[in-house]
Amino acid sequence: MFAGWCLMVIASVMLTASVALRFVDPWMILGFSFLIACGGALNDPAWQASVGDIVDRRDVPAAVSLLSVGFKTVQTVGPALGGIVVASFGLLTAFAVTTLTYRESEPDPLEEFAAPAVALNLKPRSGPIVVKIEYLIPEKNVEAFLDLMRERRHVQSRVGARHWTLQRNMQKRKQWTETFRHADLD
Repeated sequence: MFAGWCLMVIASVMLTASVALRFVDPWMILGFSFLIACGGALNDPAWQASVGDIVDRRDVPAAVSLLSVGFKTVQTVGPALGGIVVASFGLLTAFAVTTLTYRESEPDPLEEFAAPAVALNLKPRSGPIVVKIEYLIPEKNVEAFLDLMRERRHVQSRVGARHWTLQRNMQKRKQWTETFRHADLD
């Protein structure tokens, strides 16, 4: 998934740079567009397959439907908006906007959290591991925390975490516990 995303970014940057330097012809646009599509071919199936890890099992059919509607909407509306941008601002602006959209498309909420101290002397291949992380979140920050944790769940599933849960302590309302299982500690 990451390799596909990188290929799309590199091809998009090269295309934008070529247009900016006025070193572009239709074959070059076609070549870079082909590389961007190849990146999409690597990225999209992995993204679609991760839906089962992101949402609860009972919500998978609805999530797949929404994902499909989203892809089809982008495929329909995107070229029209691109045409408007090209007609209004020029080719360079259209390619630059496309390139800049990759900047925020892969957020990594794991960067928001410091790794907790580990009490055991774990080595690679130590076996199944259950991880529990407790957070103290003031009530005013709960909504932002939940948004981050939704992203964190996605990122954790990409790195091998399974059975991810987030629970709130109903007696100590500031206390939240994140729990997930990992096959081993690679």
